[in-house]
Amino acid sequence: MKQTVWHHLKLCPKGDPDHTLPDAAIAVKDGKIAWLGAAAELPGRFAAWPREDLHGAWVTPGLVDCLRIWCTAGSAPMNSRSASRA
Repeated sequence: MKQTVWHHLKLCPKGDPDHTLPDAAIAVKDGKIAWLGAAAELPGRFAAWPREDLHGAWVTPGLVDCLRIWCTAGSAPMNSRSASRA
């Protein structure tokens, strides 16, 4: 069971850079977010968890990059899976 608190980050929870928390933290347990919010409000139950300093990085939890770029060679669409078989 891996537990980590990411801290010293800019949290953009809604994907809107105009609504960010400039000094935030995220508690992650087994790859899932257990808590997120202002670093000053980190609940005591996460105090003993190992920490990882993100050095002011922007974090947008739940943001999914759904952009898919299709490259064509002739008429067959290529993606990373078909390109690796070529």
